Amino acid sequence: MLIHPFFFGMNKIVKFLVLLLGFSAGHFVNGQNIAESQIPLLLLNLDMDRAETAIDELSPDDQLSYLALQGFLETMLAQNSETHEQFFKDSRRWLKDIEGIEGENSFVRAEKLFNLSIFRAIVASQFSNYSQAARELIRSYRNYKKLVNEHPAHPTSQHATGLMKVIFEQIPDSYLRLTKAIGIDFPDGDGFEMLARSFRMTTGQSRSTRVSRGLLWVFVLWEFHPESDACWEAWQEVKKIDSQLALVRYTGVVSALKSGKNEEALEILSLMQADRQFESNPHLYYLLGKAYLYAGNAEAIHALKTFLELSTADNYIKSAWLRIAWFYTMDDEVSKASESFDQVVNSGNDDVWADKQALREVAEHHALRKEILKLRLLYDGGYYQECVLASEALIRQRDTFSDTEYVEILYRKGRSYHEQGKYEQSLLVYDEILENYSHVKNYQIPKIAILSAYILYDLKRKEQCLSRIDFCLRMNNYGYQSTFKRQAQALRRKLK
Repeated sequence: MLIHPFFFGMNKIVKFLVLLLGFSAGHFVNGQNIAESQIPLLLLNLDMDRAETAIDELSPDDQLSYLALQGFLETMLAQNSETHEQFFKDSRRWLKDIEGIEGENSFVRAEKLFNLSIFRAIVASQFSNYSQAARELIRSYRNYKKLVNEHPAHPTSQHATGLMKVIFEQIPDSYLRLTKAIGIDFPDGDGFEMLARSFRMTTGQSRSTRVSRGLLWVFVLWEFHPESDACWEAWQEVKKIDSQLALVRYTGVVSALKSGKNEEALEILSLMQADRQFESNPHLYYLLGKAYLYAGNAEAIHALKTFLELSTADNYIKSAWLRIAWFYTMDDEVSKASESFDQVVNSGNDDVWADKQALREVAEHHALRKEILKLRLLYDGGYYQECVLASEALIRQRDTFSDTEYVEILYRKGRSYHEQGKYEQSLLVYDEILENYSHVKNYQIPKIAILSAYILYDLKRKEQCLSRIDFCLRMNNYGYQSTFKRQAQALRRKLK
């Protein structure tokens, strides 16, 4: 296997949808009839039935891109192996059919092939077939090169360059040497900025092109950017184009949750409920349950259980049960909490990271103390000042906590300062942890090292930044993928 599995750990449903739509809108508009021009907007609004009707009216050649779009959406929404297998069977045929279209512009053909191979890579990764995902990404790179060799300044080429550059910049050092050996290379420049420029270059183009290009930019920031609020800031630009489409709102929800803006997430979810946009995607109940949990709202249980009742997928089941268990823990309902923890082990599968993490939480923190769980929920919801105050109250009770528990208390306090932009205060907390508690076997130790390295990089303290990077690389990541090591290596390359 050539490409590291990290690149295919992007397992939020919407993220996949936006990657798809972000690539596919570029050739949807010019010279098409009204019915066809509406297909991208119907898909952006998850109006699958009407989109299918419009697709059926097209010629076989014109249907291909939309069939790929539709198949990908259905695969990621279904989240089960049967639909996944059908997508791969169908998409193999679509690849051949795209190659066989007579008289098609080579640039357009390369774009379609690039899109479809990216879709196949993502679907393969969703079901842990990393070797196949790597092959599809290499196929995408080859088609990407055809794009940029023909029209390097074209917005679609800039768009593809930004995405591919961001992805390949995350590769650990050992794999980076291999990619260079087979000729994978990109122009100088920042991938995030390239994506931002390609979005802003769509001014004057169709609404669907502008929205989809912007949503891709948001989700790449969501996945890879070290600053958690970068995706939310980008989403503010996208929503100015159309704030009512289901995927735009969905993107706003996950960006808000990522950025610690729980109240904003609840506000968007309320709008989606009022417009009956939950009906096409039960996963929204899962997000609503999380947001209610962070806010301490008892409606969390109803939302999470509604998700479990309505979902036909096998994924996010364990994660939903974990949050139900946490709610009961906070509510001192010990018996119900215990039953829910058992459901984490016995229900659903663990294909996606959220469910793997839920299993790990049960194994490592089944008896997590209520006071520490409260810190987690305050931090995850973005209630940073409340988290700092609650942390300080527990710090005054230091003798009642183990070293592992105390590290988590300091960790939540330091990260809350960090998210508030109080960098010097967060560094003081991080330093205390690294100097006094590096013996604790917890993923939070290497994570603190890389977080402090990012701060020191922004503060232009190069030597201290390098020291934290080296510290992170020496540490065990305790099974939490290779994320911290990969981030440290990427930041070190950036410094050099």
